[in-house]
Amino acid sequence: MKALAADMREVERDLSAAGSGVRFERDHLAVADHCARRYLYIAGRELFLDAVGRELDGRSAAALPAAQRERIASGFGRLEATADSLAAEYGRLWLRHNRPEGLETTRARMEKQGDMFRRLGALARTGRLAVDSTFTNMQALSADAP
Repeated sequence: MKALAADMREVERDLSAAGSGVRFERDHLAVADHCARRYLYIAGRELFLDAVGRELDGRSAAALPAAQRERIASGFGRLEATADSLAAEYGRLWLRHNRPEGLETTRARMEKQGDMFRRLGALARTGRLAVDSTFTNMQALSADAP
């Protein structure tokens, strides 16, 4: 994931540098940049989740100091904001070259990422966040989760 993040930062730099020389289909650069940022988000997400799992080390977040729980919750908040931003941008980019059909299904799936991180942030703040290998996306989005 670290290598993926480094590669995507390089792609972003290359796209930025190439931007002034592109004469036709410039909007394709925006799509390529979006793709690079989505992969950078994925790498960051996985690295963050791994770090949180290691911090918890079999305990719940309740065992952590309040400042550490808040730092974890803030990290989930940043991931939530990035996921929401990417989902919104995807919709705008889609509509530049495609009909609206099919967009909502994909965007709704993307928006679940933000919903999941809102839930995980709330669990971190209340001390109920714990590593559970059986925890699924459906559980993260269930109505009875905080």
